[in-house]
Amino acid sequence: MSLARARPWGRRGLLVAIALAGVVALLAGLARLGFVAPAGVWSADHGPILVVGVFASVISLERAVALGSWFWFGAPIVGTLGALAM
Repeated sequence: MSLARARPWGRRGLLVAIALAGVVALLAGLARLGFVAPAGVWSADHGPILVVGVFASVISLERAVALGSWFWFGAPIVGTLGALAM
């Protein structure tokens, strides 16, 4: 049995981090539109957080689960950490 199928808690934790980046990107987008949002300081980073932190990470996480090896989880982990580091 591969690691991807044996430990779903790692995938869920990564998905929670991706969702957190998505919420920050959504609030930053609302701040760009002029609404008062708590993520207003990240309004200039709205695009990179949304594209790299959410879309690319979710797509690469989906592919890593489909391939079924722990090796492929590097891309979503690095993308999510990069988005959270912004």
